[in-house]
Amino acid sequence: MKCYLWKLLRISCLLLLITACENDLIEDLQPASMDAEPLALLAEETAESRSGSSTPAWASHHNMTAAKYQEKFNGYKSKGYRLIMVDGYRVGNKLRYAALWEKSSGPAYKAHHGLTSSQYQNKFNTYKAQGYRLKMVDGAGGTSAKYAAIWEKKSGPAYKTHHGMTAASYQSKFNDYKSKGYRLVLVNAYGVGNKGRYAAIWEKKSGPAYKAHHGMSSASYQQKVNTYLAQGYRIKMVSGYNIGNTDYYAAIWEKKGGAAWSARHRMSSLGYQNEFDNHRFSGYKLIQVSGYARNGKAQFAAVWESTGVWKSADRKHIDNTVAAFMQKHQVPGVSIALIKDERLVFAKGYGKMNKNTGTAVGPTSLFRVASVSKPITSVAMMKLRESDPSLLNKKVFGNGALLGNNYGANSYSNREKQIRVQHLLEHTAGGNQWNNKWDGNAGPPMFQQLGFNHSQLIGWVLDNRNPEKTPGAKNDYSNFGYCVAGRVIEAKTGQTYENYVRNSIFKPMGINRLYVAGDKASERRYNEVTYYGDSPYTMKVKRMDAHGGWLGSSIDLARFLVHTDGKTNKPDVISTSSYNTMVTPSAANSGYAKGWSITGSNEWHNGSFDGGGAIIVQAGNGLSWVLLMNKRWESDADGMMWDIVNGINNWPSHDWF
Repeated sequence: MKCYLWKLLRISCLLLLITACENDLIEDLQPASMDAEPLALLAEETAESRSGSSTPAWASHHNMTAAKYQEKFNGYKSKGYRLIMVDGYRVGNKLRYAALWEKSSGPAYKAHHGLTSSQYQNKFNTYKAQGYRLKMVDGAGGTSAKYAAIWEKKSGPAYKTHHGMTAASYQSKFNDYKSKGYRLVLVNAYGVGNKGRYAAIWEKKSGPAYKAHHGMSSASYQQKVNTYLAQGYRIKMVSGYNIGNTDYYAAIWEKKGGAAWSARHRMSSLGYQNEFDNHRFSGYKLIQVSGYARNGKAQFAAVWESTGVWKSADRKHIDNTVAAFMQKHQVPGVSIALIKDERLVFAKGYGKMNKNTGTAVGPTSLFRVASVSKPITSVAMMKLRESDPSLLNKKVFGNGALLGNNYGANSYSNREKQIRVQHLLEHTAGGNQWNNKWDGNAGPPMFQQLGFNHSQLIGWVLDNRNPEKTPGAKNDYSNFGYCVAGRVIEAKTGQTYENYVRNSIFKPMGINRLYVAGDKASERRYNEVTYYGDSPYTMKVKRMDAHGGWLGSSIDLARFLVHTDGKTNKPDVISTSSYNTMVTPSAANSGYAKGWSITGSNEWHNGSFDGGGAIIVQAGNGLSWVLLMNKRWESDADGMMWDIVNGINNWPSHDWF
């Protein structure tokens, strides 16, 4: 079980903290009757997850406006989900919410958000008279506090609750209630003006030994996490808050066993999203999240707990194998996805998207995939073949050919006029004049004439690089051949290569985050990693589109695999006949088909260039996987993935797709 949070220092707050408040509780905002309370969330920062069969389905969102939060609340309520927790926080003058729902039954409940202190107190009094007890309360700071809360209609032990407490008042309440047999079950901290304020709930009941602290710095909080972990305590909850530009933490630990757990803090919005995805796709459920501001930007602290869908030994085996590989090769960031019988069973990012920011890599982080683009182009061509069965045998250049006489000086050689689509896909079109080697006096065509667009480059090659052999006679791996294949797709569809593939191949698969990458660092997309190498941002990646230009995540490439594998559990985007044609090896090379390397019953392709490495594998044993990294391909990366899958003893039965 791991808890990563930050460095530490010691701070002055000891056991718990308390803040003066009023009696039972209630604060203000826009009134919201929570049977239909507001919810909000920002498009690229949402997260939903289905847990394993032993755990109820659940969903979580953050960065929601009040309106969006209400919308989500209404939607999930209609689907049988109940609100488990809500956290309000301010970033600048904007009030935002994070929330967690679970698809489960339970007692009647009420929920409100955006309440002023007096509104909250009124709600508290009203619901108490109706038999409801406070389940949770959350304060969002600023110039004045706003409260969100949940009440449930059920009985329970006697309890005490206060809000708006100063640190001194909170500590006083804590000491008083502890002496009377009450234990702290919830603490929420928030900054109002330049002062810390606290809301808390105590219940008169017994329980395991516990620790509680407030006013902790990031370093002090991390230190306590580490110290208490060694003593057998687990985090029950954490509340992050800011006073000025400084972040502080209040937390409760309990000394008890249970499922493996994990905690993080000081996460940016993107960092939290990636950590959220890392946890949910490796079998953890979000238990609690706290939003707050730091240096004018949203930050998050969160706690997760294992659902048990993965055995601890197997999960550690995966993590340790990746960690050893990354340490050996000094790889900044890695993302993997594992598929069993067309089910996504594991996906996780490791390391950092960017060394300077420290943002965690997630399974939805975007990486340049280099030559893993070739299987994508091949699938697109197979799809076109289904409406033009003779497509692979059609000529590419010359009179009446697919690309006609539109390139170069139009005086094509006999060999150039014999090139067919199949030759492009099988790397048998141009021999050493079109290949990727730097030996001799030629050099790879795709790395020549860097100022040329596709049309100009193809014309230049046709005018200056006559194929070495009769097309079909020799296999010589060629990026340029796939560049030409991309132009064939454009000629056949009347669309750009990227648009056709995104709309006709990826969209039916449910993929909307695979793009042709940009060349420059300034063109990075949201959640795209930073690349590390000699000069990864000087390459003409856009020009590489059909042979090496795609950008995607491990999860989306996993979707691509299950919808192009010739199996029946998930519908394929191409027919069985097209699949069989696609993976039939070339007559010139038994180890390569059309866009896929073939090794026995395994179909695969890797990719590598400055700053990036990737591999996708369709193994013949029902397993498939994806590996992406933001450093050039290492020769033992494939072996690492085989070590991972061969070392798993208990494959789970769930499906994250």
